[in-house]
Amino acid sequence: MVEVQVLIPVRDNEGIPFDPAHDAVFEAYLASHFGGFTRLPREAAGGWVDEDKRYYPDATRIYVVAVAGLIAGGEPLRLMADIAKAHYRQKALFLRYLGMAEVL
Repeated sequence: MVEVQVLIPVRDNEGIPFDPAHDAVFEAYLASHFGGFTRLPREAAGGWVDEDKRYYPDATRIYVVAVAGLIAGGEPLRLMADIAKAHYRQKALFLRYLGMAEVL
């Protein structure tokens, strides 16, 4: 099994916070497509810069899912990232696994 962490923002790119019902929809998706998930207990704080050099302060929730392997789990992870970007109105998401990270 490979543990994959996806960082989900607490606010959209315009600063509007997501309510618990919004998160519940994503959590239901994770449970049904990955067999479960863990949401780590604290938020992480940081920021990022887009291609136009606009700075976005960021606070994120960290969700953890497990897949049989990166090849076997590659397509479900890519789909999850695409769904999360649309659901949370994001330009990109940060995923961590096996000591590496990707911005999708």
